[in-house]
Order: sequence, then C-alpha cells, then structure tokens
Amino acid sequence: MNRAPAISVIVRTAGARPDLLLRALDSLAQQSFRDFEIILSEAPNCALDTVLASWRAAGEARPALRRVVQPHGGRSQAGNLGVAAAHAPLVCFLDDDDVCFPHHLHTLHHGMRQAGDEVSAVYAKAIERRCGRFPRWGRERVVGEVPFLPVRLWLGNFLPIQAVLMRKSRFQAIGGFDPELDALEDWDLWLRLSQTGAMTGLDAVTSRFDIPASGQWRRRRQAEHAQARQRIESKLAHLSVTLRMEQVSAQRNAWREQFVQLTPARDLLRILARRLRR
Repeated sequence: MNRAPAISVIVRTAGARPDLLLRALDSLAQQSFRDFEIILSEAPNCALDTVLASWRAAGEARPALRRVVQPHGGRSQAGNLGVAAAHAPLVCFLDDDDVCFPHHLHTLHHGMRQAGDEVSAVYAKAIERRCGRFPRWGRERVVGEVPFLPVRLWLGNFLPIQAVLMRKSRFQAIGGFDPELDALEDWDLWLRLSQTGAMTGLDAVTSRFDIPASGQWRRRRQAEHAQARQRIESKLAHLSVTLRMEQVSAQRNAWREQFVQLTPARDLLRILARRLRR
C-alpha cells in the first residue's frame, strides 16, 4: 500500500485560463518540498487533457496529480470536492491564477510541525499584484499580518487562500466551504476554522496572487463581496471571540504602523491638491 503524502494541494479551475493553470502547476513542480500530491478540481467539460499531457511531458519527476470533476460548478463546491479526494492529513489551495514560490510548501509544513496539534492552520504572507495599465495603489504589496490577531480577521479577510495550510480533519469538521458562497468563501472558512483551534502566522512571503486593476472588475467584485458579507455576518452572528489585552494592544500598534506608512502618501496628495487649486 502506498503511503499517503504529507500535503494535498487542491487546484480549482474552470478551465478557461489554461496558460495560467500551467503557470500554477509549474510553480508546484518547482517546490523544494516534494511530499505532496495535486488534486485538480475542475469544472465539467474543461477539456484539459491536452494541457495536462503537455505539462507532464515538459519535465521529469512531476508531482502526482489526480483529477476530480465538480458536477455543479462553483468555487466552494470545487474546494469541498477537492478536499474530499485528498489523501493527505494537511490540505491547502492554489487557484489557477496564483503561483507559489519554491519554498512555499516547505515553509508551511515546517510551520505546522513546529506549531503543534492545537493549531488548526498556519499561514504565510503573500504578494498581491495588481494587473493592468492603471493599478489603483501600486503594482505590488505584501499581505498577511503576523502575528495572528482574531480581531483583525473578524474585521475582514487578510488571508489569501493559497497562503494557508490547514488540517483536513478540521476543515471537514466544520463542513468545509459554504456551498452558497461564491465570494469570500475563504474568509467565512477562516472565521469558522479559527473557532476549532489556533491559527499561526509565519513571517515569510511564499506566494503571489493577481488582481485585475480595472475599475469595472473592482466594482463588480465589491458588489459580490457586499452580498457575501451580509450572508456571512448573518449566519455567524452567534459566534464570539475572546480577546486578551495584549492582542488588543498588538492590533492597535499594527494600525498605528500602517497609518505612519500612509502618512507620506497622504501628505503628497495634499501638496498636489493645493497645486491644482492654484
């Protein structure tokens, strides 16, 4: 009997972006940590046979890859189906438009081993890259705050889905992704997962994800997020979070540091505004 891998990486894809899917798979093939499998959770009629054949033929010692087809589509259903098919006790996600750096799985796996059984998940920092001619605030920024502060998570999601490694048993114990959500499904999952055990942040940047810079995409996504947030806040209204004074102080200091970092940009905008009024 073959030994189960240490990690299962679930890659969700609708099959519409084969070039990006190949980029994501290539980033997994370059991992320094090799004890993992890939579960490709794909939408019906993806027609990825040729794409995957070319990927397998492009290099030696490709990671093991298994395919599952999501009968009804949807991001949450694809995630749940992928985890159900996973053989490993630890699972993480890599959507088809994300990439992980070569030390990604090694960093997360080592962090989980160091953290202990009481920890439900560990996460690393990630680079958010805005794509397009006119990004709103700059092309790249690092996201993912360390240490983990429950109050910060309750205020909004700061954990990109590919940055988190979690225990499969606890993912399944809370019912996995909410199938009614097709946006912010990861934030909803983190909120419920944080009730099952600690979440530990690692001070390392191990992945990158892209966000379109177009105003049209941003407005559509904001509307989707507003609707999803309403559902999440309604169904999780019974949950509570306990804060220690040191956590409140840490969050206050983090906000103060962010404000200091924004001050030069704010001052520059004021100077430009004064000049434009002349």
